[in-house]
Amino acid sequence: MASRNAVVPQAERLFDGNMHKSDVWSIFTPANVPPDTINLGQGFMNWSPPKWMMDGLHESMTSDMMVNHYCHPRGRPRLINALKKHFSPRFENIVKEGRELKDTEIMAAAGANGGTYAALVAHLNPGEEVILFEPFFDQYFASIKFQGANAVYVPLHPPSSSSSSSSGEDGGRVTSGADWSIDFTELRKAFNSKTKAIIVNTPHNPIGKVFTREELTKIAELCIEFNVLCLADEVYDCMLYDQVEHVRMASLPGMWERTITIGSGGKSFACTGWRIGWLIGDTPLISATLAAHSLLVFCTNAPH
Repeated sequence: MASRNAVVPQAERLFDGNMHKSDVWSIFTPANVPPDTINLGQGFMNWSPPKWMMDGLHESMTSDMMVNHYCHPRGRPRLINALKKHFSPRFENIVKEGRELKDTEIMAAAGANGGTYAALVAHLNPGEEVILFEPFFDQYFASIKFQGANAVYVPLHPPSSSSSSSSGEDGGRVTSGADWSIDFTELRKAFNSKTKAIIVNTPHNPIGKVFTREELTKIAELCIEFNVLCLADEVYDCMLYDQVEHVRMASLPGMWERTITIGSGGKSFACTGWRIGWLIGDTPLISATLAAHSLLVFCTNAPH
């Protein structure tokens, strides 16, 4: 007979990469008490959402009873239509085809992270590999390992002092995220018959690098050659400065049918606690991801 004090063992996968320990969210979020502190990590905004959003949320929650109940797993039609209107002209391939995004090419998710997890559930098999550019958003690792898959790391190389882009007032060198580079020989070696996906985060967290069209085209060529899925994490697409171009991976030739673009209402509108993200991609990719997402959380937060 088992002891009443026996501890039920945790799943072994939880110990990979020390995932059983407290993460950065658990440690630093309680310490973030505006306005006395400013959190420079975790995509944590220290300001409120715009007033029109707060007013709209309040109005919808009080005027429509159904807004407070389960929504369709794909997301409320009003949100899907808004995403369709906003993003259709922002994908070069969709514009060239002279059409709008279809409802079946869009889904709302329980935050961008929940959408990413659902996409990996839908497409990864145990033993397959996912390529990550290092450093990377820490949740990627857990989302991959929980599928029984493995992460393969390719470094983003920091700039040397001689390649720094601008000088500071104190005579030191100030670098830009653009100065970090990819060694494409290293990247090609990371691809093999087990490679199922690559995650491309641009604008990048934590470096701030916005991948160039040339860099993304080279990555796309490898994805096509090895028949690999691309998760294009573009949650910071609203945070572009100095006229830098944001190129959407899914808009490049041959990439629409193999790319899931990940977006975030929390990052775009400073409402990370609302947990509303979205995914855009070819219908088969979104349909599979929607099936996984609906079995994980059924739907995202309803008042959206």
